[in-house]
Amino acid sequence: MRLKTLILLLAILFIVIVACGNERNADITDFIHVPEIIQFPEHVKDRLDMNNIIFYEETVYFTTSNNMIYSMNLKKKDFIELPNYSLFNTQDGTGSVYINKVIIDNNGFLWSLETVLNHGLGFTETNILRKLDNTGAELLSLDISEYLVDVRIYNVKICIDNEDNIYIGLVDKVTVIDNTSRFLFNLDVRNFWNFELIRMTDGTIANFDGQGTIRKIIVEEQGWGDTINLPLDGRIRVFNENNEFSVLFISGMALYGVDIETNDIALVLDFIDSDLMFDMLINVNILTNGQILIATFTARESLDPPVIELILFTKKSSSERQERTQLTLAGINIDNLILSAVVQFNRTSDAFRIHVIDYSVYNISADDSTALLRLNTDIITGRVPDILVLSELPFRQYAERGLFVDLGTFLDNDTEINRDDFISNVLRAAEIDGTLYQIFPAFDIFTIIGNPEIIGRNTGWTIEEFKAVLDANPEADIPIGTGMSKIRFLHFAFMYNVEQFIDWNSRVAFFDSDDFVKLLKLADIFPMEADPDIFFGFGAGWDEIIAGRQIMALRQLIDFDSYRFNRSLYGSEIVFKGFPGESRASGIFNTDSNIAISANSENQNVAWEFVRLILSDDFGQMNIHRSFPINKAVFEERLAKAMIPDGRSITSMDGKRIVIDEISVEESLQILSLIDSISSVQEHNVALWVIISENASDFFNGRISAEEAARIIQSRVLIYLSEQS
Repeated sequence: MRLKTLILLLAILFIVIVACGNERNADITDFIHVPEIIQFPEHVKDRLDMNNIIFYEETVYFTTSNNMIYSMNLKKKDFIELPNYSLFNTQDGTGSVYINKVIIDNNGFLWSLETVLNHGLGFTETNILRKLDNTGAELLSLDISEYLVDVRIYNVKICIDNEDNIYIGLVDKVTVIDNTSRFLFNLDVRNFWNFELIRMTDGTIANFDGQGTIRKIIVEEQGWGDTINLPLDGRIRVFNENNEFSVLFISGMALYGVDIETNDIALVLDFIDSDLMFDMLINVNILTNGQILIATFTARESLDPPVIELILFTKKSSSERQERTQLTLAGINIDNLILSAVVQFNRTSDAFRIHVIDYSVYNISADDSTALLRLNTDIITGRVPDILVLSELPFRQYAERGLFVDLGTFLDNDTEINRDDFISNVLRAAEIDGTLYQIFPAFDIFTIIGNPEIIGRNTGWTIEEFKAVLDANPEADIPIGTGMSKIRFLHFAFMYNVEQFIDWNSRVAFFDSDDFVKLLKLADIFPMEADPDIFFGFGAGWDEIIAGRQIMALRQLIDFDSYRFNRSLYGSEIVFKGFPGESRASGIFNTDSNIAISANSENQNVAWEFVRLILSDDFGQMNIHRSFPINKAVFEERLAKAMIPDGRSITSMDGKRIVIDEISVEESLQILSLIDSISSVQEHNVALWVIISENASDFFNGRISAEEAARIIQSRVLIYLSEQS
C-alpha cells in the first residue's frame, strides 16, 4: 500500500506541467456504431420477462409472463409465437406451472426450466428441464427437482456445454449433471448472490464470481480450470453469446471483449458514444456480419412502465457522422447521472460533441490505483480532458495546481441562471478559499441521528459529549449499530474534522495533538470488523434501534423520504448530531456527480453549456430522484410533495408497523437548517487516508500506542503536504 501511495504522489507532483500545455486529447475512433431500435409488438411489451431474452445467431427468443415463447428473425423482423410449444403438462392438474428460465445451447436448441408449484403439497416444487427445437417441440424432458430448492426465491443459473452436460447454479454451489439427470459433481462458489454461469466460445462452462474473476469448469477433472481476471469497478456483468471473443463484459457504459488466450481486452462498443443510455444490459450478441445486437432495460420515475428494447448496431465510418467539434469528459467510475447528461447534450448539440473516457477499465482489483495513475499520466503529457468528473480523484491537489477554472465566474456572468437558482450553502461548501472549482447537480448528507431525549437536543458534539452519552446508556451495546468498526468510525470522524487537523494553505498538520489522540482512542472502543452487509440507508439497524441496543445511527440522508423514514423510526423527532469533534459539525455533504472544467480547455464556454444542462430544472426533474437536487426550484417542489400525506408505512422484522408520516412545517425548517449549517463537502483524498489508516491500524492491532500512531501520522502527513507545494 505504501508503494502505491508513493507512485500516486509522484504522478500528482508533475501535474503543474499542464498549465503550459495545449495538446488536445486525441482519443478519437475512426468508426461509429449506429443504433437501430427494434420495437417489441405492442401486445407483448408489458408482459416481457427481462430474464429470458436470449440470442442465437440472427434469432431472438423471449418469454412472456403468460408463459409463451416467441422468436424473431433479425432480417424479417417477424415476431412469432413458437407454433409447437406448450407448457409442461402436470397430468393431474394439481399444480400451477410457469417458465422459470430459458437458455440456448451451442447447437441452437432451447432449454426451458419449468417450475410446477404443487398446491396440495404445501407449495412444494417440481422442476422440469425440457429441450426444445426452434419450433418449441419437446425433444427431451428431465426432472431435476432433486438439484433445486426454492427457485421461487433464488435466481437459478443454468448452462449447457457441448456434451449436453447441464450446469445448475443455485445459492452457493454449482451442480453438474449429464443429459440423463445423472449426478456428476458439485463445486462450491464464492459470492453466491452475484455469481453467473457463462458458456465460453469453445463450448465449456465458466463461473463469474461477480467480483472480476472468471473460472473455467473442467468436467474431466471435476474442478476449476483457467482463471480470467477482469477490471473491477463494481458494475460488471459478463456475457458469452458471441463468436469473436472468449467473453464479453460491460463496465460502466462500455462493452469490452476478452481474448482468453492472450488476456487482451478490447473496447467493442461505447454506448455513450452511440448516444445511448440505459439502466441494464440484459444480453448481447456479436453477429457474424459484425453487427451487434443488445437487449436493454431502462427504469425511470418518468417512465411508466419501464422500457425493454432490442437495439441493433451497425458499424460505419466516423466520416458519416455530422462533423462536430469534440470535447472530452473523463473520470473514474463515471456515474449514470453524468452519462445521461452527456447523451442528452450530444443528441441536442449541432456543433459540439462530448466523448467519454472512463479510466476505471484499467483497474483490475478493488484497491488498484492503475486508473488514477493512467489519468495522471495523460494529464502530465498534455492530454487534458475538457471536463473532469471528480469522484475518486484528488480534487484539492488538482485545484491548487491551477488545473480548473473558476466556475463561479461563469455562473455570475451567465444570462440564463445565477446563484439564487441553487441551494446557496451547498455551493459555498464546495468552494476552496472562495473559489468554486467544482459543481454538481445533486447531493446527500452524511450525519449521525438519534432521539434528542437520549443523545441531546443540540446539533453537533465534542468527543467528551459523545463519550458521556455512551457512558449514560450502558444497555446500548452496539450504540451506532453493527455497521460501525474502528477504522470506519475514524474515517468518518476525520472527514468531518479535516480542517481541525490540516491547514491546507500553510501546509501544516496537527495530528500529534491531544485531540487526534483522543479521537484514535474513541475509535478504538468499536469492533475491529464491521458487518459488511450493513449499508447506512433507510433500514440499517432499525430492529436494534427499536430494541434499545442502538441509540444512534449513521445515516446517508439522500432525500426527503429518507428523512421521513428515520423520523418515524425514532417515534417522533430526531436530531442531527454528526460525528464528534471540535468543529461540532452536524453533517457533511456527499456528492457523486462533481464536475470541473479544465483551465487548459479550448472550449470552456461549451463545457459550461454542459454544466448548465446538468443544473437545469428539466434535467433535475427527469433524472434526479434519489438525492437532494441542488436546483432550488426542483428542491422546493420535492419538499412540497413530501409534506402531503400519502399513507405509507413499513413493517419491522418483528412485525411492528411504522407509519411514515408526511413532513411538517417545523421539520422542513429543521432540514433547511441542517443544510444551512453544513460547511464542507466530502473529499476523496486516497493518499492522505492511506497514511492515516495504515498507522491507525497499527494502534488498533496493539502494535503501537495511540500517541506513537499520532506522531508517525504527523510526520508522514507533513512530508505529504510538503510534496504538494
